[in-house]
Amino acid sequence: MISKGLARDIFITFGDSITELGYQVEKDGWVSQLANQYVRKIEVVNRGYSGKTTISDGSSITSKDEQKNLSENADNGKVNYEQQILTGFEESRTPRIRLVTIFLGANDSSLPPWFQHVPLAEYGANIRQMIDFLTNKESEYYNPDVKIILITPPPLCSTMWQEILKEKGYTEVNRNNQSVKIYADEVVKIGKDYNIPVINLWQGIEDKIQELKNAAVNSDGSQQQQDTNTDQKYCTDVNNPRFGYDRYLCDGLHLENLGNDFLFKSLMETINTNFPELSPENVPTFLPTWETIIP
Repeated sequence: MISKGLARDIFITFGDSITELGYQVEKDGWVSQLANQYVRKIEVVNRGYSGKTTISDGSSITSKDEQKNLSENADNGKVNYEQQILTGFEESRTPRIRLVTIFLGANDSSLPPWFQHVPLAEYGANIRQMIDFLTNKESEYYNPDVKIILITPPPLCSTMWQEILKEKGYTEVNRNNQSVKIYADEVVKIGKDYNIPVINLWQGIEDKIQELKNAAVNSDGSQQQQDTNTDQKYCTDVNNPRFGYDRYLCDGLHLENLGNDFLFKSLMETINTNFPELSPENVPTFLPTWETIIP
């Protein structure tokens, strides 16, 4: 329930399990970092649903229906006690959705005949439809206040992911990194077509992994001697297909701490560059701080 008059504006993170797990504090979840960045400024609403593709929930973009519910429920909240002690509090208001991140494709890019596979053309059309829901003036869901950021699926480490599938009793190969790249490229193309900023998470993490490989190889092409006293949590053999990926992906698909940090920093950079009015320093703090109330 959101009290009218005490409602903060909203960011919605819409996606699949990589978004749902964005609240994992132990892995520095990117959504939890975003929420922390906007404490008392913007309400961050996580709408990530494990296993989802652009067709299993995409046609409704859930978030828009949630927008309506949030707005309708905003009138039902009770007046907060803080309202009674603050002087000069202005007119009541309902929350506005200011930003939506659309982060889908990790499941869509599964290989056929895997049940989550969505053909590339259909995937692209679904992403475009989600954007149109919010930006097309003819749409019943049109929102002139909302900003959109697209996020491509991250790369996939097949070796790590197949180990997970094997543990679950699956023997077939249902994903590969080449397929994911094709879907990531489609998101980049859509962003250009709509002039919407895109975080190319696939390319960004691949670049970081290549940097790790370059740093681990001598000028003659041989692998550098590893310090046996260093933390061996991650693979140190550059010839191992896990190398680098295990630093950014916890299971070959979902984000590890470094992956979450990379996405969060990329998101903040994208907001600061494209929507400076939504930068944390430009969003007023919600309600006066205690110092201004109690001398």
